[in-house]
Amino acid sequence: MAKRPMPARTVQFTILCSMILVLIGLVTGLNPLSLLAKHDQGDRCQGETNGDRTLSRRQLSQLLDIPDGQSRQELQAVLQSPYCQLAALEGSDLDTREDAYPLEFDPQTWLVVQYESDRYRGYRFYFRR
Repeated sequence: MAKRPMPARTVQFTILCSMILVLIGLVTGLNPLSLLAKHDQGDRCQGETNGDRTLSRRQLSQLLDIPDGQSRQELQAVLQSPYCQLAALEGSDLDTREDAYPLEFDPQTWLVVQYESDRYRGYRFYFRR
């Protein structure tokens, strides 16, 4: 069976709706990435923060070579002390920990290093925009 082309009116309507949504986003300053974030990481910092602490590109590339399961101390030798330790989310395991490092070249982006029982389990990026 041959596929019927979409009517021009439907295409125009779809484009118009998309443009309106983009315009609303621009006018209100709404960031789609902020809708995906569950929590503001800045609100989850517990204890003191190291205000001048950032992560360089070199440290970030070194982290990529570290396998899961390494001790937190081994990672600290490369990454140094974190900007802050994040408070545990409700329902998370008590043995989990997350350390946050703003990137030196983009301080609004944080690298969050995840540990279980002081063993490295991975990382994720958090975009604070």
